[in-house]
Amino acid sequence: MQITTKWVQLIAIIPLTVGALVTATLTLNLFNKEINSRLQSVRKTLEENIKNELEARITTTYGFIQTCYLHGKTDQECLQRLGTMRFGENDANYLWIHLLDPENIANAFFQSHPRTDMLGKNLAGMVDLDLVDNIYHQGEIYKKSELMVSSIKSTNVFFAFNKVALESGQGIVYYYWPKAIPGQPSKTGYPKMSYIKYFEPFKWVIGAGEYADVIDELVN
Repeated sequence: MQITTKWVQLIAIIPLTVGALVTATLTLNLFNKEINSRLQSVRKTLEENIKNELEARITTTYGFIQTCYLHGKTDQECLQRLGTMRFGENDANYLWIHLLDPENIANAFFQSHPRTDMLGKNLAGMVDLDLVDNIYHQGEIYKKSELMVSSIKSTNVFFAFNKVALESGQGIVYYYWPKAIPGQPSKTGYPKMSYIKYFEPFKWVIGAGEYADVIDELVN
């Protein structure tokens, strides 16, 4: 049986074509890995910038409270001088203070917060995912029962704040929280990071947070 010239040429081309496809696939995979690596690096940088900004705000507030205390003022006098503190675009973010009970670190009582109806209330047992129906994740919103967000664990928010306060004195806590859009609380939990610092003389936890979805917006 004779093999025509065309078939010989075709058989010769097939390995070259397959090789080119394999090379292109490998190149694309390497390109995607490089892009993902760079995006992760950008995300870490942006997250560190947010952390540093929050830490700076808390450090300034802590210094004010410490000075007030050293001048012999009571906790209530210091609160009055402190007032309500907001920051960020449209004053969307704020600093808060809650009272920590060292005998029961689940307890937390707001001493300063923009929502005056929350002052003095015990915030024990406030679990982030119990407050929402949906979860924002990497640019998309999912029902919290969906598989895509099933690995996200709930956080007992104020217990986590108090734990960091007593164990480390200060630090970052990650959790999910409803965002007011626009001006109205939503039923979607957005990733949030808060920096807290413990002022032991008053048993105060001083905190400020930032919604971390801004990282997605900046990266995109």
